[in-house]
Amino acid sequence: MSEHTPGPWIVELTPDWYEVSDGLSTICRLDKYEWAEHDANLIAASTELLQELEASDTLIGALLYIIRHGLKIDTLKSELRQVERNAAIAKAKGESK
Repeated sequence: MSEHTPGPWIVELTPDWYEVSDGLSTICRLDKYEWAEHDANLIAASTELLQELEASDTLIGALLYIIRHGLKIDTLKSELRQVERNAAIAKAKGESK
């Protein structure tokens, strides 16, 4: 996978467009259209969503190993990961900053 601008990315509203940046460099600009704010929030959350997907992939692999070997698991770790996923989803929807 190629490298990308490290997160977190933020959305800023200008008079002409929505701008996604890392606070220093512009990642992209979206003209104002019906879904622009939602699209900008989704783009801004993409680095965190990628991290969550990678973490989920690791967790799923571990769970499959546990299931295949009949081991017992502590549900606390899974619940904590769900809280982090929910925060990333909320950011993607523009529900948190």
